[in-house]
Amino acid sequence: MIRLARNSDIPAIADIWYRSGRTAYSFLPDWKELTPQRSQEIIAKYILPHKQTWLALESNHPIAFLCLQPQRSGSGDRSDLPLVDRLYVYPSRQGEGIGTQILNHSKALHPEGLELYTHQANHPARRFYEKRGFLPIAFGLSPHPESAPDVKYRWTQ
Repeated sequence: MIRLARNSDIPAIADIWYRSGRTAYSFLPDWKELTPQRSQEIIAKYILPHKQTWLALESNHPIAFLCLQPQRSGSGDRSDLPLVDRLYVYPSRQGEGIGTQILNHSKALHPEGLELYTHQANHPARRFYEKRGFLPIAFGLSPHPESAPDVKYRWTQ
């Protein structure tokens, strides 16, 4: 089941984000300093109130989430396509098709297309997106504090 997130989901979303990020981002120093408590604060203050957050549930428990945010033309090289801001699957559930399901849900919501950024060093994520039809369109540097090489992807039908 996929549904929009609620405030009561913040602890579960933060847990997925924290655990998945610790696994995926060993190359980013900031992730080594992130705590579970700080993860909850970030989700509660900066993510859930400002992004459309979708949950994949199993037995009514979140196992993955995806955040979407609109983009506005006139903001540099960004298009009007919605941005997949985050896609995380609980580490022990990765490889089961859950990420594909929630991504496909977002594609169905936005058949005009989607964009996203991921780190160049995150090879598993890059393979995941490319296998699902996303094409790299630009290479750059992620914003501070990460300031790591990233790649911008676009999917259109």
